[in-house]
Amino acid sequence: MARRKQNKKSTKLTLDEQEIELGDSVIVGAYSTDENREFKNDMSALKYLKKSYWTTPQDVNINLKEICNNMELTDSKPHNYLERLNLFTKFIQKNPENIIKNRKIDADFVCFRGVLTWLLGSVYNCQGFTLEAVKLKGTIYLALKTVKEQPPIHLTIFESCVLTSNPNDESSSIKKDEFNVVIKRELNGLKILFAAECDGIISEDVVDSINKLELSKLIEIKTRFDKDVHYVKTFHDHRKLDFWCQSFIPSIDIIYLGKRDDQDVVKRIEKLYVKSLEEPEHSAKFWDKDVCLKRLREWLRHIKTDMSDVDDPCTVFCYEWKERLKKGPQNDFPVWADQHQNEEFLSCDYISFINNLKYN
Repeated sequence: MARRKQNKKSTKLTLDEQEIELGDSVIVGAYSTDENREFKNDMSALKYLKKSYWTTPQDVNINLKEICNNMELTDSKPHNYLERLNLFTKFIQKNPENIIKNRKIDADFVCFRGVLTWLLGSVYNCQGFTLEAVKLKGTIYLALKTVKEQPPIHLTIFESCVLTSNPNDESSSIKKDEFNVVIKRELNGLKILFAAECDGIISEDVVDSINKLELSKLIEIKTRFDKDVHYVKTFHDHRKLDFWCQSFIPSIDIIYLGKRDDQDVVKRIEKLYVKSLEEPEHSAKFWDKDVCLKRLREWLRHIKTDMSDVDDPCTVFCYEWKERLKKGPQNDFPVWADQHQNEEFLSCDYISFINNLKYN
């Protein structure tokens, strides 16, 4: 990978004091992927929280290992880092209305939610990551090359225990498919179009349209080891920061949290309001919402400026945020982009579609 020639003065991702202006999340579409990760231009993978779990907190006894042993499960291979972006671009091709304006994508950035999640938390999280970007017809496409380590398979089935594919039938089976919402949001004038996997919703009835989806409550389903007994006030709870980053950006308000013991038996389900994670009780005062949003804004501004003279879907800018031991918002250092060629970052079919847009 060749180092790009630097014609500009070295810059840092500084957190300026400009007020954060964050627009509302607007759902502009939804799509599914089936068990084989094939794109489906519908809402067939949408899932609902079982009504028996609407009341929280409540004590339960859900043995994840035992349930897993009785299920026919296979370890799924990790997503290729471009896979979700390419599925998202298929949605754009099939649903240009509300997305295309003046024969181009009406957004400065297109990405999957994971990109925004990592950038939001990058001030405080010590784990490094690699981000790639290409620009096509004025819009920058982002993909996170770093893949998180997958948890043991039995820890991934809690969703199947509390969700159903039919709100009127709690016994309906859950498949290994995914439901994704497509959202528009603005941050200080930067237009972001992103897709986010949605665990489920709360609804009395079947939701079969975007209008109905907008009126429903999107929720996240999580499980974690119940460490309350061992919790120390000075402990930096990075997991709750991750929860907030993941749920805040698509405006998901509620997390249903299964607390498990050391035998991976979920003993209690609690309702965690995402807004409450911003409070010192949960953030342990080691992270701040405004700092996270400013970091996201400066990342996007930096990339947009860096790529101002480039508009080639095969020219990839690769940003590396290095892993470090030092913690805290004082972690500002130069961020350089390596540049290389990749003719498969966006599909030829999608590139042709964008270059030949006729929608206004």
